[in-house]
Amino acid sequence: MRKILTILAVLILVLLVGVGTFRFLQSGEDVPLPPGVPEPTELLQPEWCPDVEVIAAPETVFAQFKATGSDIASMHFVNYKFLNPVKGVRLRLPVGRKPVFAAPLDDPPTAGSPREVSPGVWELPPFVRYAHCTID
Repeated sequence: MRKILTILAVLILVLLVGVGTFRFLQSGEDVPLPPGVPEPTELLQPEWCPDVEVIAAPETVFAQFKATGSDIASMHFVNYKFLNPVKGVRLRLPVGRKPVFAAPLDDPPTAGSPREVSPGVWELPPFVRYAHCTID
């Protein structure tokens, strides 16, 4: 008898929690944010976010941006799996800007020209270990 009452109490508790959660989610009320926490819409494209974006790269490539003031000056790409050349790294830049590419650690050093695949989207030449881009 004690087992049945315990099971019944647990089922009632689970039902109450489920109903409460369902009603809360259906109410559409927003939970107030603590002071100093930005609104989620502010995080979509903040003012400090640069207009340069890596839109495609293999998971073995680490990208780092270097800025001067509010403008991106250069990007560094490191390939951590340098047994095979990296292909298909793509950048999105503001229209009218162009990347200047170099891969000085490859043997022999690579200095090809990036290819614009669509307006503002550039594909970098293949590189093995490290690549550097400056933005014109």
